[in-house]
Amino acid sequence: MIRVRAIGVGLAALMVSTLSSSSASAFVRSRTSTGTPVFWASGCVFVTPDSGGTADLPGDMVTATIQKSLANWQTPTASCSYLKLTLETAVALEAHYDGINTVKFRSDRWCHPDDTMSHDQCYSPNAAAITTAYFIDKAGDKNDGELLDADIELNDINFTFEILNPSATAPRAGTSVADLENTLTHELGHLQGLDHTCADAATPANETDDTGNAPPPCDNLDSLSADARMKIETATMYNSAVPGDTSKRSIETDDKNGICAIYPTAKDPKTCAAVNLTTVTKTAGCSFVATDGRAPIGLAIFLSVVGGFLWLTRLRRARA
Repeated sequence: MIRVRAIGVGLAALMVSTLSSSSASAFVRSRTSTGTPVFWASGCVFVTPDSGGTADLPGDMVTATIQKSLANWQTPTASCSYLKLTLETAVALEAHYDGINTVKFRSDRWCHPDDTMSHDQCYSPNAAAITTAYFIDKAGDKNDGELLDADIELNDINFTFEILNPSATAPRAGTSVADLENTLTHELGHLQGLDHTCADAATPANETDDTGNAPPPCDNLDSLSADARMKIETATMYNSAVPGDTSKRSIETDDKNGICAIYPTAKDPKTCAAVNLTTVTKTAGCSFVATDGRAPIGLAIFLSVVGGFLWLTRLRRARA
């Protein structure tokens, strides 16, 4: 079975819960339908930009920013994680299930083109980006939870992407400004298998943080202690940001701990190869969208594969 989960950057207003002020959250891993955390089996993940780029920025600046965003994860985790994120040369690409982890700007329509995976599926205009990841979801199988593909799509319709330092030129009329490095760094966390540090409307019921507890609802963080709330809200994988935010360019201790828990050096598979998708058959699926009024940084979608057939289920979450 292949599943899609969408995770983004905005507050989902549908989660309600009661928390004690002493509750504390840690990093959260994305999971299969039966609770297996997702992961890349190889020691390498290759990321390839679409050569179409964006009119907002020169192509060499986009490439350099993707490289910097990869380094934002690689440098702080190098001592404890074996996973290597490698930037490939830009080529003409589409973001779909093909084993190529693509970074693509959408400048004509904020929709996925009609193909065997998505039937002209449009996204929330509040989402600055969306990450779609595909993984094996087969309870009891040795490959259960293995990631197969992950694509990042950037909303070049409703957002003007810039490199804020910290000032910026005025965004295009009718758009909000988004820092490209900030957006990509967050989305690359989803690509590696991390979820948000708090629960929004699309968080599966079986997800837990590193303490084994359900992540606290994003709309009820006032019930936490000041320290616990700060830990959640300052993490790169927090589900909310404001337009022009750059704080997610650098990962926090919580984000680092998440990557090092998924890919600890002691379990280095000592392999570096692209995923082989030749045995996977593609079929269609359905979608579910949950958004709120804030402008999201991005969304993440997770898919799963079982028995060589592909079923697609989309769950989307917004981040600001």
